[in-house]
Amino acid sequence: MFGLFRKSEESPVEETRRQWIDECFVWMIHEFGEETIKSRRVLTPSADDFPIEFLASEKNAFELLDIVAEQMELDPESIDIDFYQEGQSELATGAGAYSRVFLKPADHEKTSAGCYRGKDEDGDYLIGLNSRSMQDAESLVATIAHELAHIKLLGEERISKNNEHLTDLTTIVFGLGIFGANSAATFQTGAYSWSHGRQGYLSQMDWGYALALFSHIRGDEKPTWLKFLTLNVREDFKQSTRFMLKNSDKVMKRPD
Repeated sequence: MFGLFRKSEESPVEETRRQWIDECFVWMIHEFGEETIKSRRVLTPSADDFPIEFLASEKNAFELLDIVAEQMELDPESIDIDFYQEGQSELATGAGAYSRVFLKPADHEKTSAGCYRGKDEDGDYLIGLNSRSMQDAESLVATIAHELAHIKLLGEERISKNNEHLTDLTTIVFGLGIFGANSAATFQTGAYSWSHGRQGYLSQMDWGYALALFSHIRGDEKPTWLKFLTLNVREDFKQSTRFMLKNSDKVMKRPD
C-alpha cells in the first residue's frame, strides 16, 4: 500500500535493486541475443496461446510443457516430468533399476511447486512438479517456465551456480513473464504459495520493473499484453515506464 505514495516518476524498486535488474538484462541480452529478445512473441494466458482444456491433470502438464519448451527454444522430448506431493522425499522415475529419485530441497526452501533435477541417466532433463500445486493453469505455466529457465541457465551451462532471481528474470526475455508476475502478485499475500514466490525471489515490484524494462528494450512502452497483468503488477509496470522515460540516462548502462 505504501507504493501509493511514490512520486509518479520514481522507480517502484530501490535503486540498488533496480541497477541489479538492469545488469541482469545486459547479461541476458549478451547470452540470448538482443534482436531475438526484441522480436520474440509474448505468450499470454489466453486460448490463442494455450489451446487446451485445462483439467489440472498430468496430461495438461505435458501439454503445457510442449508449449513452454517450444517458446524457450527447448526440445520437449528431451524433458521429463515427475509428479510429487509436498513433503514427499522420493519419487518414481520409471527408469528401470534406477527408478527412484530422492528429493533434497535447497537449504532455503521448505516446499515447492516445482524443482529442477538436472539430467537423468538417459540424458534427459528432469523436472518435478508438485501435484498439489497444479490446480491453476497460469501458476502451472509459471512453474514450468521457471524450471525450464533452469535448463537454459544451468543445463546449458551459462551459469555454474544456481541463481533463482536470475532464473525468474530469464522467463521474461523468453516471453513468459506475465505468468510469473501474476503468480507472485497472487500468492505473496495469500496463505499458500509456491517456492520462488514464497521465498521472495522476485517481488511484485521487481516483476513490474523487469517487465517494463523488457518492453523498453523492445521499444514498446504500451504493449498489447499489458492488459493481462494483474492490477498491482500493471501499476508497477506503468510506474517503471514513467521512470525509464524520465531517466533514460540511468537505464541499462552498458560497458563502453
